[in-house]
Amino acid sequence: DDDEYRQSEKFAAHARYWSEKYQTVPDALISRRYGHDDMRLDMTAFWIPCAQYERLTALAKDCEASTFHALLALFALYFLRVTGRDDLVVGLPVLNRSSKRFKETVGLFVSVSPAKFELGQALTFAEVMAQINATLRRDYRAQRFPLSALNRAVGLLHTGRTHLFDLE
Repeated sequence: DDDEYRQSEKFAAHARYWSEKYQTVPDALISRRYGHDDMRLDMTAFWIPCAQYERLTALAKDCEASTFHALLALFALYFLRVTGRDDLVVGLPVLNRSSKRFKETVGLFVSVSPAKFELGQALTFAEVMAQINATLRRDYRAQRFPLSALNRAVGLLHTGRTHLFDLE
């Protein structure tokens, strides 16, 4: 099935979509010094009190967005404001089960999609959620395209980086 996909017009369309989206490789969000002893990869977990989570869910619903979009908006706004940037790329897990056959197949099809958000600094929270929703809808249509093929297409290794995103 993968060989068939790679020979299809759908694959070519997905390649064009991702190549246009990443015509320029965004700067790394987090500066890491590879090859040094002080390099650490950290994972941070945080808990949202139930009452705040419910308020966030209600706000998302009022804005015709999901709780996931609201949480991603909080995450994006935090990093954009802290760094002073207007764009952010986040690696998001996707199920990669686009057909009925794949949905009924036992196995793991998960991959990572590099979601690029160009949000700016002047948008309201509701506007950020709407933009995230729209971006993810477009990205999900091309989610089957392999991240490794995208990395090669945009010449990522020539930039000295191994990922389009710093945050997953």
